[in-house]
Amino acid sequence: MGTMIDHAVMSNEDRVVQRLRECGASSLEDLTRLPGLDWVTVFSIVDRLNRAGFVVLERAGADYRVSLKRGT
Repeated sequence: MGTMIDHAVMSNEDRVVQRLRECGASSLEDLTRLPGLDWVTVFSIVDRLNRAGFVVLERAGADYRVSLKRGT
């Protein structure tokens, strides 16, 4: 058996965090490319993670880059 993660049982928040761990800093637009996530959902997740201190937002032109806070 492989070590493939079953995305059906992961929360949307966990999927965003996993993507940031695997790919590093990502734009909000990049995160909306995760299956089943629209812009409003991604914005809500990133807002929640930012308020909890898990991610850092940096402005990049007209978009924002999201990255995990060090130690997360």
